[in-house]
Amino acid sequence: PNTVFVADSFDYDVRGFYIQDSFNVSDSLELQMAMRFDQVEADFTDPSKPGTEIDSSIVSPRFDMRYFHNDAWTSRFSFGRGYRAPLSFFETDHGILDAALGFDVDINDLERSVSASYSLAYAQDAMTASMSITHTDVDNLSSLDETPAGVPLLTQLDGTAGVTAFDVAVGYQIGDTATLNFTASKFNHDEVFKSSFGIATFEEQANVTLDWDPADWEVYLSLSWVGSRNLRDYGYDAFNDLAATSAKPLDAPAFTWVDLRIAKDFGERSTFYIGSNNLFDYTQAGDENTPLMFDADGAFDVAYIYGPLRGREVYAGFQYAF
Repeated sequence: PNTVFVADSFDYDVRGFYIQDSFNVSDSLELQMAMRFDQVEADFTDPSKPGTEIDSSIVSPRFDMRYFHNDAWTSRFSFGRGYRAPLSFFETDHGILDAALGFDVDINDLERSVSASYSLAYAQDAMTASMSITHTDVDNLSSLDETPAGVPLLTQLDGTAGVTAFDVAVGYQIGDTATLNFTASKFNHDEVFKSSFGIATFEEQANVTLDWDPADWEVYLSLSWVGSRNLRDYGYDAFNDLAATSAKPLDAPAFTWVDLRIAKDFGERSTFYIGSNNLFDYTQAGDENTPLMFDADGAFDVAYIYGPLRGREVYAGFQYAF
Protein backbone atom coordinates (compact mmCIF):
# COMPACT_ATOMS: atom_id res chain seq x y z
CA PRO A 1 0.00 0.00 0.00
CA ASN A 2 3.00 2.37 0.37
CA THR A 3 4.17 1.92 -3.23
CA VAL A 4 3.17 3.80 -6.39
CA PHE A 5 2.47 0.55 -8.21
CA VAL A 6 -0.92 -0.99 -8.89
CA ALA A 7 -1.82 -4.64 -9.41
CA ASP A 8 -3.45 -5.16 -12.79
CA SER A 9 -5.92 -7.82 -11.64
CA PHE A 10 -9.47 -7.02 -12.66
CA ASP A 11 -13.02 -8.39 -12.67
CA TYR A 12 -14.65 -8.40 -16.10
CA ASP A 13 -18.35 -8.99 -16.67
CA VAL A 14 -20.35 -8.81 -19.92
CA ARG A 15 -24.09 -9.31 -20.39
CA GLY A 16 -25.43 -9.05 -23.90
CA PHE A 17 -27.65 -10.27 -26.68
CA TYR A 18 -27.90 -9.82 -30.43
CA ILE A 19 -30.44 -10.03 -33.23
CA GLN A 20 -29.58 -11.14 -36.74
CA ASP A 21 -31.35 -11.72 -40.02
CA SER A 22 -30.36 -12.90 -43.48
CA PHE A 23 -31.90 -11.96 -46.82
CA ASN A 24 -31.57 -13.73 -50.16
CA VAL A 25 -32.32 -10.75 -52.36
CA SER A 26 -31.71 -12.82 -55.49
CA ASP A 27 -29.81 -15.88 -56.62
CA SER A 28 -26.69 -13.67 -56.80
CA LEU A 29 -27.04 -11.42 -53.75
CA GLU A 30 -27.09 -12.31 -50.04
CA LEU A 31 -27.37 -9.82 -47.18
CA GLN A 32 -26.82 -10.33 -43.46
CA MET A 33 -27.45 -7.71 -40.78
CA ALA A 34 -26.96 -7.93 -37.03
CA MET A 35 -27.19 -5.70 -33.99
CA ARG A 36 -25.45 -6.59 -30.74
CA PHE A 37 -26.17 -5.02 -27.35
CA ASP A 38 -23.72 -5.39 -24.44
CA GLN A 39 -23.46 -4.15 -20.88
CA VAL A 40 -19.77 -4.23 -19.97
CA GLU A 41 -18.12 -3.77 -16.58
CA ALA A 42 -14.39 -3.88 -15.82
CA ASP A 43 -13.21 -3.27 -12.27
CA PHE A 44 -9.57 -3.18 -11.14
CA THR A 45 -9.44 -4.91 -7.78
CA ASP A 46 -6.39 -3.13 -6.35
CA PRO A 47 -7.38 -1.16 -3.18
CA SER A 48 -5.89 1.99 -4.71
CA LYS A 49 -8.41 1.80 -7.59
CA PRO A 50 -11.83 2.19 -5.92
CA GLY A 51 -14.99 2.13 -7.97
CA THR A 52 -15.70 0.51 -11.35
CA GLU A 53 -13.40 1.87 -14.03
CA ILE A 54 -15.53 0.80 -17.00
CA ASP A 55 -19.33 0.58 -16.94
CA SER A 56 -20.66 0.97 -20.48
CA SER A 57 -23.66 0.05 -22.61
CA ILE A 58 -22.51 -0.75 -26.14
CA VAL A 59 -24.45 -1.04 -29.41
CA SER A 60 -22.57 -2.72 -32.26
CA PRO A 61 -24.21 -2.91 -35.72
CA ARG A 62 -22.79 -5.25 -38.37
CA PHE A 63 -23.51 -5.70 -42.07
CA ASP A 64 -22.33 -8.25 -44.61
CA MET A 65 -23.05 -8.53 -48.33
CA ARG A 66 -22.04 -11.37 -50.66
CA TYR A 67 -22.43 -11.18 -54.44
CA PHE A 68 -21.89 -14.11 -56.80
CA HIS A 69 -20.65 -12.73 -60.13
CA ASN A 70 -20.68 -16.23 -61.64
CA ASP A 71 -19.72 -19.78 -60.65
CA ALA A 72 -16.06 -18.80 -60.15
CA TRP A 73 -16.01 -15.22 -58.81
CA THR A 74 -17.51 -13.91 -55.54
CA SER A 75 -17.38 -10.46 -53.95
CA ARG A 76 -17.94 -9.78 -50.28
CA PHE A 77 -18.30 -6.46 -48.43
CA SER A 78 -18.50 -6.16 -44.64
CA PHE A 79 -18.90 -3.27 -42.24
CA GLY A 80 -19.25 -3.23 -38.49
CA ARG A 81 -18.47 -1.78 -35.10
CA GLY A 82 -16.85 -3.67 -32.25
CA TYR A 83 -15.27 -3.26 -28.86
CA ARG A 84 -12.58 -4.77 -26.68
CA ALA A 85 -11.68 -4.21 -23.08
CA PRO A 86 -8.30 -2.42 -23.11
CA LEU A 87 -7.08 -5.05 -20.70
CA SER A 88 -6.38 -7.96 -23.00
CA PHE A 89 -2.92 -6.68 -23.94
CA PHE A 90 -1.63 -6.78 -20.36
CA GLU A 91 -0.34 -10.33 -20.49
CA THR A 92 1.76 -9.46 -23.55
CA ASP A 93 3.43 -6.62 -21.70
CA HIS A 94 4.09 -8.69 -18.58
CA GLY A 95 7.00 -10.33 -20.37
CA ILE A 96 8.76 -7.07 -21.22
CA LEU A 97 8.45 -5.20 -17.94
CA ASP A 98 10.75 -5.24 -14.93
CA ALA A 99 8.91 -7.49 -12.48
CA ALA A 100 10.22 -5.38 -9.57
CA LEU A 101 8.31 -2.32 -10.81
CA GLY A 102 4.79 -3.42 -11.58
CA PHE A 103 2.29 -0.96 -13.08
CA ASP A 104 0.28 2.16 -12.67
CA VAL A 105 -3.14 2.02 -14.31
CA ASP A 106 -5.09 4.74 -16.13
CA ILE A 107 -7.84 2.85 -17.97
CA ASN A 108 -11.38 4.25 -18.12
CA ASP A 109 -12.92 3.39 -21.51
CA LEU A 110 -13.48 0.46 -23.80
CA GLU A 111 -11.62 0.30 -27.06
CA ARG A 112 -14.13 1.01 -29.85
CA SER A 113 -13.51 0.08 -33.47
CA VAL A 114 -15.17 0.56 -36.83
CA SER A 115 -14.06 -1.63 -39.70
CA ALA A 116 -14.86 -2.07 -43.40
CA SER A 117 -13.54 -4.74 -45.75
CA TYR A 118 -13.88 -5.92 -49.34
CA SER A 119 -12.75 -9.26 -50.76
CA LEU A 120 -12.81 -10.85 -54.18
CA ALA A 121 -12.53 -14.65 -54.32
CA TYR A 122 -12.02 -17.14 -57.16
CA ALA A 123 -12.55 -20.90 -57.10
CA GLN A 124 -12.42 -23.05 -60.19
CA ASP A 125 -11.04 -26.52 -60.86
CA ALA A 126 -7.63 -26.86 -59.16
CA MET A 127 -7.17 -23.19 -58.19
CA THR A 128 -8.52 -20.97 -55.44
CA ALA A 129 -7.55 -17.33 -54.94
CA SER A 130 -8.65 -14.31 -52.94
CA MET A 131 -7.73 -10.66 -52.54
CA SER A 132 -8.94 -8.42 -49.74
CA ILE A 133 -8.52 -4.95 -48.30
CA THR A 134 -9.57 -3.96 -44.79
CA HIS A 135 -9.46 -0.68 -42.89
CA THR A 136 -10.01 -0.33 -39.15
CA ASP A 137 -10.12 2.75 -36.91
CA VAL A 138 -9.80 2.32 -33.14
CA ASP A 139 -10.60 4.86 -30.41
CA ASN A 140 -9.22 4.59 -26.86
CA LEU A 141 -6.49 2.22 -28.04
CA SER A 142 -4.48 0.60 -25.24
CA SER A 143 -0.93 1.86 -24.80
CA LEU A 144 2.05 1.40 -22.53
CA ASP A 145 3.50 4.69 -21.26
CA GLU A 146 5.52 5.84 -18.26
CA THR A 147 4.83 8.17 -15.35
CA PRO A 148 7.27 11.01 -14.44
CA ALA A 149 8.54 8.70 -11.68
CA GLY A 150 9.47 6.06 -14.25
CA VAL A 151 6.63 3.68 -13.43
CA PRO A 152 5.15 1.78 -16.40
CA LEU A 153 1.70 3.21 -17.06
CA LEU A 154 -1.12 1.24 -18.67
CA THR A 155 -3.14 3.92 -20.42
CA GLN A 156 -5.04 4.78 -23.60
CA LEU A 157 -4.25 6.94 -26.61
CA ASP A 158 -6.14 10.19 -27.21
CA GLY A 159 -6.21 10.05 -31.02
CA THR A 160 -7.90 7.60 -33.36
CA ALA A 161 -5.57 4.83 -34.51
CA GLY A 162 -5.95 3.45 -38.02
CA VAL A 163 -4.64 0.43 -39.92
CA THR A 164 -5.17 -0.69 -43.51
CA ALA A 165 -4.41 -4.30 -44.45
CA PHE A 166 -3.99 -5.85 -47.89
CA ASP A 167 -3.69 -9.59 -48.44
CA VAL A 168 -3.59 -12.09 -51.29
CA ALA A 169 -3.95 -15.87 -51.06
CA VAL A 170 -3.57 -18.42 -53.86
CA GLY A 171 -3.92 -22.19 -53.63
CA TYR A 172 -3.30 -24.77 -56.34
CA GLN A 173 -4.02 -28.50 -56.27
CA ILE A 174 -1.20 -30.44 -57.98
CA GLY A 175 -2.63 -33.75 -59.08
CA ASP A 176 -4.19 -35.89 -56.38
CA THR A 177 -1.39 -35.73 -53.82
CA ALA A 178 -0.07 -32.17 -53.45
CA THR A 179 -1.30 -28.67 -52.62
CA LEU A 180 0.71 -25.48 -53.07
CA ASN A 181 -0.36 -22.34 -51.20
CA PHE A 182 0.88 -18.76 -51.26
CA THR A 183 -0.19 -15.87 -49.00
CA ALA A 184 1.08 -12.29 -48.75
CA SER A 185 0.02 -9.44 -46.48
CA LYS A 186 0.87 -5.78 -45.99
CA PHE A 187 -0.18 -3.70 -42.98
CA ASN A 188 -0.13 0.11 -42.98
CA HIS A 189 -0.41 1.33 -39.39
CA ASP A 190 -0.60 5.10 -38.90
CA GLU A 191 1.61 6.95 -36.42
CA VAL A 192 -0.98 6.75 -33.65
CA PHE A 193 -1.27 2.98 -34.01
CA LYS A 194 2.51 2.48 -34.12
CA SER A 195 2.93 4.48 -30.92
CA SER A 196 0.88 1.85 -29.07
CA PHE A 197 3.23 -1.06 -29.85
CA GLY A 198 5.76 -2.20 -27.28
CA ILE A 199 7.39 -4.45 -29.92
CA ALA A 200 7.69 -3.64 -33.63
CA THR A 201 4.91 -5.37 -35.51
CA PHE A 202 5.16 -7.08 -38.90
CA GLU A 203 4.47 -4.71 -41.79
CA GLU A 204 5.00 -7.09 -44.72
CA GLN A 205 4.94 -10.87 -44.70
CA ALA A 206 4.57 -13.76 -47.14
CA ASN A 207 4.34 -17.53 -46.87
CA VAL A 208 4.63 -20.45 -49.28
CA THR A 209 3.60 -23.95 -48.21
CA LEU A 210 3.69 -27.34 -49.89
CA ASP A 211 1.58 -30.20 -48.56
CA TRP A 212 2.49 -33.45 -50.36
CA ASP A 213 0.84 -36.77 -49.51
CA PRO A 214 2.26 -39.60 -51.62
CA ALA A 215 0.93 -43.04 -50.59
CA ASP A 216 1.63 -43.49 -46.83
CA TRP A 217 3.83 -40.40 -46.57
CA GLU A 218 3.05 -36.80 -45.67
CA VAL A 219 5.51 -33.96 -46.31
CA TYR A 220 4.79 -30.41 -45.16
CA LEU A 221 7.21 -27.59 -46.08
CA SER A 222 6.71 -23.93 -45.18
CA LEU A 223 8.82 -20.91 -46.19
CA SER A 224 8.00 -17.63 -44.43
CA TRP A 225 9.32 -14.12 -45.09
CA VAL A 226 9.03 -10.87 -43.12
CA GLY A 227 9.95 -7.54 -44.68
CA SER A 228 12.39 -4.95 -43.35
CA ARG A 229 11.23 -2.21 -40.97
CA ASN A 230 12.33 1.18 -39.69
CA LEU A 231 12.44 0.79 -35.90
CA ARG A 232 12.54 4.58 -35.47
CA ASP A 233 8.83 4.54 -36.28
CA TYR A 234 8.29 2.61 -33.03
CA GLY A 235 10.33 4.94 -30.82
CA TYR A 236 13.37 2.69 -30.33
CA ASP A 237 16.58 4.23 -29.00
CA ALA A 238 19.04 1.59 -27.77
CA PHE A 239 22.81 1.17 -27.39
CA ASN A 240 25.41 -1.58 -27.36
CA ASP A 241 27.33 -0.11 -24.41
CA LEU A 242 26.67 1.47 -21.04
CA ALA A 243 28.36 4.68 -22.16
CA ALA A 244 25.68 5.04 -24.85
CA THR A 245 28.19 5.69 -27.61
CA SER A 246 27.38 2.77 -29.92
CA ALA A 247 23.79 2.99 -31.10
CA LYS A 248 21.84 -0.13 -31.93
CA PRO A 249 20.95 -0.47 -35.64
CA LEU A 250 17.44 0.86 -36.21
CA ASP A 251 16.91 -0.61 -39.67
CA ALA A 252 15.57 -4.10 -39.05
CA PRO A 253 16.48 -6.43 -41.93
CA ALA A 254 14.09 -8.72 -43.76
CA PHE A 255 14.35 -12.37 -42.76
CA THR A 256 13.03 -15.81 -43.66
CA TRP A 257 12.57 -19.09 -41.86
CA VAL A 258 11.68 -22.63 -42.92
CA ASP A 259 9.56 -25.29 -41.18
CA LEU A 260 9.58 -28.93 -42.28
CA ARG A 261 7.59 -31.99 -41.14
CA ILE A 262 7.73 -35.54 -42.58
CA ALA A 263 5.36 -38.30 -41.46
CA LYS A 264 5.04 -41.99 -42.38
CA ASP A 265 1.96 -44.10 -41.75
CA PHE A 266 2.41 -47.74 -40.69
CA GLY A 267 -0.99 -49.26 -41.27
CA GLU A 268 -4.19 -47.41 -40.38
CA ARG A 269 -3.35 -46.66 -36.75
CA SER A 270 0.36 -45.85 -36.45
CA THR A 271 2.30 -42.79 -37.62
CA PHE A 272 5.93 -41.81 -37.11
CA TYR A 273 6.91 -38.19 -37.71
CA ILE A 274 9.99 -35.99 -37.57
CA GLY A 275 10.33 -32.27 -38.20
CA SER A 276 12.05 -29.01 -37.53
CA ASN A 277 10.86 -25.46 -36.87
CA ASN A 278 13.23 -22.70 -38.01
CA LEU A 279 15.21 -25.32 -39.89
CA PHE A 280 18.14 -23.05 -40.80
CA ASP A 281 18.44 -21.59 -37.29
CA TYR A 282 17.91 -17.90 -38.07
CA THR A 283 17.68 -15.65 -35.00
CA GLN A 284 17.85 -11.94 -34.39
CA ALA A 285 20.89 -12.42 -32.15
CA GLY A 286 22.92 -13.57 -35.13
CA ASP A 287 22.63 -10.07 -36.67
CA GLU A 288 23.54 -8.11 -33.55
CA ASN A 289 26.90 -6.64 -32.59
CA THR A 290 26.53 -7.70 -28.96
CA PRO A 291 23.92 -9.55 -26.92
CA LEU A 292 23.86 -6.60 -24.51
CA MET A 293 20.96 -4.18 -24.95
CA PHE A 294 20.80 -0.84 -23.17
CA ASP A 295 18.31 1.97 -23.48
CA ALA A 296 19.08 5.69 -23.20
CA ASP A 297 19.12 5.45 -19.39
CA GLY A 298 21.61 2.58 -19.30
CA ALA A 299 19.04 -0.07 -18.36
CA PHE A 300 18.53 -3.35 -20.13
CA ASP A 301 16.22 -2.84 -23.09
CA VAL A 302 13.96 -5.86 -23.54
CA ALA A 303 11.80 -4.20 -26.22
CA TYR A 304 14.47 -4.29 -28.95
CA ILE A 305 12.86 -7.24 -30.74
CA TYR A 306 12.33 -7.42 -34.47
CA GLY A 307 13.05 -11.06 -35.41
CA PRO A 308 12.97 -14.64 -34.09
CA LEU A 309 14.53 -15.20 -30.68
CA ARG A 310 14.13 -18.98 -30.69
CA GLY A 311 16.56 -20.97 -32.83
CA ARG A 312 16.19 -24.33 -34.52
CA GLU A 313 13.80 -26.78 -32.89
CA VAL A 314 13.92 -30.46 -33.91
CA TYR A 315 11.25 -32.92 -32.83
CA ALA A 316 10.14 -36.50 -33.50
CA GLY A 317 7.27 -38.63 -32.31
CA PHE A 318 5.15 -41.74 -32.69
CA GLN A 319 1.35 -41.67 -32.74
CA TYR A 320 -0.97 -44.64 -32.29
CA ALA A 321 -4.76 -44.37 -32.57
CA PHE A 322 -6.73 -46.91 -30.52
